[in-house]
Amino acid sequence: MKAIFEKKTKFSGIVALFLMVLLGACKDKVSENPIHNDLVLSQTGVDIMTGESHVISITAGSGSYAVSVDNEAVAAADLDGNRITITGKSGGTATIHVKDTETQQKAQVTITVEGVPDDGEVYPQSKKLWVSPDGNGTGWRRNTPGSLAAIIGDVQPGDTVVLLEGTYTNMKIEALKGTAEQNITIRAENIGKAFFDGQVKINHVIEIRRCEYINFEGIKAGNALHSVWVTEFSKNLTYRRCSGFNAGYEVLSDGNVLNTYADNCHVFAFNESEHILAEDVWGWGTGRYVFLYYECKNSVLRRGVFRPTAPKLGFGSDRGPHSGFNLYNCNNSIAENCIAFETRFHPESNQAPDNPWGLVMGGMVFDDHYDRGYNYVLGCFDLDNGNWRDDIPRSNPAVHVMSKWNGKLEDIVIWKNVHNYRIQVTSSGKVDLPERALIGAPMAIRQNTIDAEKLKYRYVDGVLTTTPLWPWPYEDNIKEQMEMDVTMTEYVHEMVAPHLDLR
Repeated sequence: MKAIFEKKTKFSGIVALFLMVLLGACKDKVSENPIHNDLVLSQTGVDIMTGESHVISITAGSGSYAVSVDNEAVAAADLDGNRITITGKSGGTATIHVKDTETQQKAQVTITVEGVPDDGEVYPQSKKLWVSPDGNGTGWRRNTPGSLAAIIGDVQPGDTVVLLEGTYTNMKIEALKGTAEQNITIRAENIGKAFFDGQVKINHVIEIRRCEYINFEGIKAGNALHSVWVTEFSKNLTYRRCSGFNAGYEVLSDGNVLNTYADNCHVFAFNESEHILAEDVWGWGTGRYVFLYYECKNSVLRRGVFRPTAPKLGFGSDRGPHSGFNLYNCNNSIAENCIAFETRFHPESNQAPDNPWGLVMGGMVFDDHYDRGYNYVLGCFDLDNGNWRDDIPRSNPAVHVMSKWNGKLEDIVIWKNVHNYRIQVTSSGKVDLPERALIGAPMAIRQNTIDAEKLKYRYVDGVLTTTPLWPWPYEDNIKEQMEMDVTMTEYVHEMVAPHLDLR
């Protein structure tokens, strides 16, 4: 029995030893080929906006990964450990491919990038680029803005360039073209806070030439040696909530009239362009004309506010004609619901009294030397314009229609202007004077056939709508920038009451 027990014990020891060796071998085998979990991502689909970033996590896998993007123009992907940061670059779709380099397993994320800026407008298939005065980044994100000069060269149809707050020097754009389906937009992030300051050192602060289908929004510019905003040989451009001031500040504020190109300066100067829309724009300060369409056709000036006087000087020009706005040599163009007020001439101007050009100063001047075509001035206000600059009597009309200008004026208010309250017509063209107008001053009313109801609503492309005109759009911005004590609504209502109730 003892022998049998010893024999079994010896056999059991051999079995145990065999099992220990076997288990050790298996353990070594497992160490050589560890078992990993399947590759798993926290998301398989992501919707983001241009310029925004989103992080997804690799929740299971070996810990060793590689990431690639099939459409780098739309999105970028950066891997950091088990985190993938995805950034939208332009509108479209892309696929992020993730590979576990240990197990060779693969997963993917579908990215949809939409070009939606923070103003709620959608710019499909586009990218959003950020710019600041001292930017030197890529411009792909708000916190890495680029310079305007560098970014503008990367702009394509449908793109939006956002100008961050600050003071810029100038902007010059040549032959930049969007399309009818995909406009290019260049806008201030906040109205008036992207300021282009010429410092009375730069001829033109903003120059736009041979461009198409671009929207400019919320940009402020001023202090030019010559004209502030210059747009030439362009078409299908839109300017909204843009402002300007002090054109030719030096040459138009010394009293010395040159009668040359040097003192023919304007705040907004549009030359030989077509299908231009300037909507909710405002300008003030020095300049012969605050707003000028010259040799333009099929263009609209809508809800412009123009004060041709520099508040610190008390006047705006020493050379005539001098006015808030002018449709000059234009064809089929419209000025609708505009306000021109406080046009002032340099009190010591040396412009010859017998020079007929020196006689013209008012809120509105319309001129055409070549009989270009028929134009429209609708629902506009000409208020408190003119001043005597010496003791020599002269014609100083509130509105002057000159040369060969053709067009119609209707629903017009010409009120409380100096000395001469009328519309003076010296044009040999076809001029249709207003049937509905308020012209004169409280003690000298020349015409009162106005229909107040028609001045309570907005004109759009020459058609009176049912959209209220008051309170005046963006009047808080106008009040701040023009250094006024009252809003435009308060100013106009006070000027015309009680003869015209616009409430």
